Amino acid sequence: MEFLSTFPLIMNKYLIRLDDACPTMDTSKWQRMEDILDNCGVRPMIGVIPANNDQKQQLDAFDHNFWDKVKNWEKKVGQLLFMGMIIVLSLMEECEG
Repeated sequence: MEFLSTFPLIMNKYLIRLDDACPTMDTSKWQRMEDILDNCGVRPMIGVIPANNDQKQQLDAFDHNFWDKVKNWEKKVGQLLFMGMIIVLSLMEECEG
């Protein structure tokens, strides 16, 4: 296997994006993922929904410290993605009816 040392080391780069951060997200799952990425030195892109009115994403009680968390993420990762001001899921059946 000594011949392998003559090949240049190839570094793969990956982009990790965490989406749908909002004041009512599943905080325990989000924190678990954030801890894993922090421990690995990974700085993901974070997509924030400022006012998520989608009932299916009302997973936890409203987090009154959410915007403090957003500020900390911005310090940590440098830049955040904002995914629209207000998000509401609408199914096609509801739109056609």
